[in-house]
Amino acid sequence: MRYKEPECQPSLLVEYALIDYEARFQDADHDARFAAAVANFGMQLRKSKFSGDWDLQDVIEVAQDAKGEDMSGLRAEFVEMVETAKKSNR
Repeated sequence: MRYKEPECQPSLLVEYALIDYEARFQDADHDARFAAAVANFGMQLRKSKFSGDWDLQDVIEVAQDAKGEDMSGLRAEFVEMVETAKKSNR
């Protein structure tokens, strides 16, 4: 991965070895699955080729399932927003 610090010209390279533990998506914690739903929603809006085979209904289902405790209600609000986008996308 490469990144640039603010006001710096050369990018910095960071390398990490990744280990595939063959974990299933369903076994990821609530936060990781919810973040995946949010990221995929963004890709759906941009019509990204990287959104995989998910559609807005998949985003809704994953986000609903991964809401967790949601004490602030922001995750429920996100689900409502995706549902609104799905309705307007018909």
